[in-house]
Amino acid sequence: MVNPKNLRCISFFRNKSSIMAEQRRHVKSPYRFMIHPFSTLCLLLEVSFFIVWMWNMLLEPMFDNMIEPSFPLDIVDNYVMVLSQFLLITFFFFLGYIDLKTREIVVDTKRVAYRYLRTFFVFDFLSSELLNLVVFPSEDFQYSSLKFIKYVHVPCLYVRLNTVLNILDNLGQVMKVRQKIRMCFCYIIKTYMYVHFFCCLLYLVPQVVYDTDWPSNSWLVQAQIAPVHDVPVHIIYGECLLLTICYFFGASPGKYVIEQTNEQICLILIGLFGRLYTLYLLADVLNIFGVVGLSESNYERQIAMLKEYMVCHNLPNQLGSRMIKYYECKFQKKYFNEAEILKSLSGLLRAEIFLFSARTIMRKTNVFKYLPENDVASLVSLMKLETFAPGDIIFTAGQIHEYIYLISAGTISVGTKDGIELCHFEDGEIMGLCYSMLGYEMFTAVVIETSDVFIINHNDFFTFLGQYPDAVEFLHEKAVERAALYNQLEDAARKGVDSCLVLLRSGALLEKKRLRPMHC
Repeated sequence: MVNPKNLRCISFFRNKSSIMAEQRRHVKSPYRFMIHPFSTLCLLLEVSFFIVWMWNMLLEPMFDNMIEPSFPLDIVDNYVMVLSQFLLITFFFFLGYIDLKTREIVVDTKRVAYRYLRTFFVFDFLSSELLNLVVFPSEDFQYSSLKFIKYVHVPCLYVRLNTVLNILDNLGQVMKVRQKIRMCFCYIIKTYMYVHFFCCLLYLVPQVVYDTDWPSNSWLVQAQIAPVHDVPVHIIYGECLLLTICYFFGASPGKYVIEQTNEQICLILIGLFGRLYTLYLLADVLNIFGVVGLSESNYERQIAMLKEYMVCHNLPNQLGSRMIKYYECKFQKKYFNEAEILKSLSGLLRAEIFLFSARTIMRKTNVFKYLPENDVASLVSLMKLETFAPGDIIFTAGQIHEYIYLISAGTISVGTKDGIELCHFEDGEIMGLCYSMLGYEMFTAVVIETSDVFIINHNDFFTFLGQYPDAVEFLHEKAVERAALYNQLEDAARKGVDSCLVLLRSGALLEKKRLRPMHC
């Protein structure tokens, strides 16, 4: 099930009402047994995957190459890691994912399985020890097959390097590490893993070529780290790592004369890959820190200016906290000038962007069912989108206001002027009907969490709906029904009955009833 406290989940949905809607969608769907990408179990699987694959990528290239596994390493590698890989491969068939292009959360069994089969399943299977359990028709074929598996085993592990780094970045986000620090750390890990792979390859290839007949001009013999010299593993690894770094970054040809063809080919490949990777790394770093880093720096600068403003005007801490939370939700820690961006676009594009942002109310608000699709878009274009911070009072009991409010995302509490909370309204609900239809406002509306609300003057609203009497009649009935509900809930609350308990259990409330300031 979705974990509402997951930071990635909060960043993706922005408000509790959307998180609860996703929880209900997952639980009520036929795929409720699937693992949701924002669940605690998914996080545990990601941590397990990170540990298992990092272990294998670091040690598997060295086993039967630089070191011989001994107790307890052989137990961990042959049993614990093999079993862990098998379980993880099985779980991946039931692990939902997020389609980054459409921002769709996919938990459909067939789509999840098909995606895994056509992406990483073959590599994960080849990188595991499961093929060793396969019964081959003959010993010669078994020997050739196992030898092939041994050589493709490690490269298949490294296919998942970007996945491991993405998980590491997600874990850093959970621990609230800054984005720039996370990126730098991931680049360092990625670079080291590539160097480590070529370091082990540089020691493996001569062993495969020479077996026991070592020529005196081999660089391993010159360095006295060949298998026949019985040298400690840290010395072998240190010499191989130093030579690999020299060729990988093009810093130096090293201190050894390379005469054997197989060793020269290895170092040429290392140098070529290292040059290409260095160019890619520099371009990627400049691109990210020039674009992503710029928006993040602008956000930090804006927050610093906001804090200075709060100190200068001696604003109370509670108000200051609300202002900072507003900025966090509005900009998601990346500041941009929305007005300048929209101003540079054509009128048609601006209209399309606005209609896209209003897709929730267009889909969930019942009154729009009485209007043709083109007229719905025309009505929405008359509205204005406002973002309210937690604690903001939209209107109070007895107040004269001129607007209709349509909740696009977020949660708003309705209560009496005495502070008695009655119920909550979420995405797609209309507020302000009592004043517009009945001529008076009975109750107070307070924002619970940062909410996006579309606002329209009630005269413009009902003038537009004048040509649709069914829609006006529906809104009138809705206002009368809502006024009766408010009175019923207020009477129950004043009599000491917990009127919110039923709504809380049904999911209509996000939290327990509490006393809120219902007046300015």
